[in-house]
Amino acid sequence: MLSACLFIGILEFIGILELMMAMAVCKKNKTIIINGMDFDLLNSDVTILRFLGNNSLNGILPDVKSTTLRNLDFSYNELSGTLPSWVSEPNLQIDEHGAMCSNLVVNNFTLGDSENSGLPSGLNCLQRNFPCGRGSPRYSRIGINCGGSEITSSNQIVHELDNETLGAATYYVTSERRWGVSNVGQRENPAYIASLSRQFNTLDSALFQTARISAGSLRYYGLGLENGNYTVNLQFAELQIEDGPTWRSHGRRVFDIYLQGNRVFQDFNIKRETGGDSFSPVSREAMVQVSNNYLEIHLFWSGKGTCCVPTQGTFGPLISAISATPNFLPSVSNTPPSTKKKNKTGLIVGILVPIAVVSFLALLALYIFHQRRKKQDTSDNYEDFLGIDARPYPFSYGDLRDATDDFSPANKLGEGGFGPVYKGTLEDGRVIAVKQLSAASHQGKAQFIAEIATISAYAMRGHLTEKADVFSFGVVALEIISGRSNSDSTLEHEKIYLLEWAWNLHEANSELELVDEELSELDENEVKRVTRIALFCTQTSPMKRPSMSRVVVMLSGDMEASDT
Repeated sequence: MLSACLFIGILEFIGILELMMAMAVCKKNKTIIINGMDFDLLNSDVTILRFLGNNSLNGILPDVKSTTLRNLDFSYNELSGTLPSWVSEPNLQIDEHGAMCSNLVVNNFTLGDSENSGLPSGLNCLQRNFPCGRGSPRYSRIGINCGGSEITSSNQIVHELDNETLGAATYYVTSERRWGVSNVGQRENPAYIASLSRQFNTLDSALFQTARISAGSLRYYGLGLENGNYTVNLQFAELQIEDGPTWRSHGRRVFDIYLQGNRVFQDFNIKRETGGDSFSPVSREAMVQVSNNYLEIHLFWSGKGTCCVPTQGTFGPLISAISATPNFLPSVSNTPPSTKKKNKTGLIVGILVPIAVVSFLALLALYIFHQRRKKQDTSDNYEDFLGIDARPYPFSYGDLRDATDDFSPANKLGEGGFGPVYKGTLEDGRVIAVKQLSAASHQGKAQFIAEIATISAYAMRGHLTEKADVFSFGVVALEIISGRSNSDSTLEHEKIYLLEWAWNLHEANSELELVDEELSELDENEVKRVTRIALFCTQTSPMKRPSMSRVVVMLSGDMEASDT
C-alpha cells in the first residue's frame, strides 16, 4: 500500500480506475502529489472530462494534456505555480453551450496578469483565502437573482443579475468583485438555469421565475465583505418536478446546504419544505459570521433523491435567490471602487460631447415614451368598469407611486379588505387614499371593482343604493357564520380575506369549514344555504345581485339561491 500516497513517476503504470480509487482513499487523511503530472490522467483519450476537485492535490499542473479533455475540475486543492498554456485553449475554454470548462478555484496558483490569460476574469479573487477585499472590505451586503436579471425585492434588496453561461466545470466573478459563483457537475441533458413564466404567490414573484441548478456542487461567494454577523436568506421554488396525481410528481430533489463550510440544512427537499407543492416559494434563513471578509454558500448533491423524474438528469441543487444582510451598522460604502482615470482635456471633451448629444436624444425619447405610456395607462382596463353608472377616473401606477412616496410605510393608513391602504397627495394637492391589492389575494381585484361601483352609486345619488346594501348584507352574513371579521392578517394567507376564503370553500363544496368553531349545534343544510345566499349577494357586478326582498324569500327556504 502506498501509505504516503506519493504518485511521482509511477503514475503512468497505474490505470485510471486504480488511480481514482487511490485518490479517494488518500483524500481522507493524506496528500496526493502531482508534480510533473504529464501522465495518463491528463493524456487519456477515453473521456472528455476529469473531475479532480476536493482531493488535496498539490504541486503544479503539467505542461501538456490530451486534446480530447474539455472539462477539467481542479477546484479546492493545494495546487500552485503558474498556469500552463493549455488552460486557455479554445477547445477547453468553451463547450457546445458557450460555457467555460475548466474550474481552478480555491488553489494557490501564481496568476500574474490573469486578466489577459484567456481565462474568465476574477480567478485571482477565488484562490485560497479569497484575497480580493481581504483586509480592506468594501461591501456590507449582497443580493443575487440566481439565473435571472436584476430585481429589487419588496424589502428593497437589490438582487443582481446572474445569467452568465456556466458549464460542467466553471466559475464566474462579477466585474465589481462583489460576488462569484462556481459550478461542478455533469449529467445528461445538461442545463444550468431553470426558468418558468408564471406568477408565484408572493410579492417577489419574479425572483422565483428563474433558478440556478447543478448536477453536483454549486457555490456562491460574497467577496470583500466587512467582518461581522450576517443574516443569509436563501430562496427556493421547485420549477422542474411537477404537482398533481402523475408520475411526473414523484421526483425528489435532495441536497445539503453549507454556510462557511458548516452544514446547516441536511437532505434539503424543496417540495417537502413547501408541504409537497411545486412552484411554491420557500425561504430559509441562518446567521453566519464573516471573519475573513468572504462568505461561502455551498449547495451540494450527495447522491440522494431521484435522478430521472420527470426527465433524465432532474437532480441536484436548485436555488432561486440569495441575499446576505448585516446584523450590525456597516462602516463601509457598499459601492464598487471608482474606475476614474486621469485624462487630458481634449479627450474629455471628445468623449463628453457625443455623450451629451446621445443623452439628450435618449431623454427626449424617454419623455415621449413616458407620455404615451401614461396616456395608455389611463385608458387600460376600462372594460373592468363596464356597468358602473359613473365611470371612475383611473390613475397610472406611476402617479399613485409618486403620490404615496413609493408606498412608504409612513403613509400607510391601515389594512383594508384585500390589501393595505395608503395616504397620498396628488400633484394638484388633492389628498387621496390608495388601496394596494395584496399579492396573496386572488379575488381582490374583483372585490375592489365592487367597492368602486358602490362609491360610484353613492357619488351620483348622494346615498348608497339597494345593491350596495345587498353586498353589505352578504359580507355581514359571512361574518356571522364564521364568527370573524372580513379581514384578519393573523390567519394563514388563504384565510386572511373572508370573502375570498368563502368563495374557495364554496367552489370546493366545503362550506362547513367556514363555520365558527364555537358553534356546538348547527343545521348543515342551513349553513350551506345561507353561505350560498351570502356569496350571491356579494357578486362583483351589482346587476347580478338579488334584491333584498328576494334575499328574504331565499332565506325562508321558498326559493333556491341562484343567479337566474
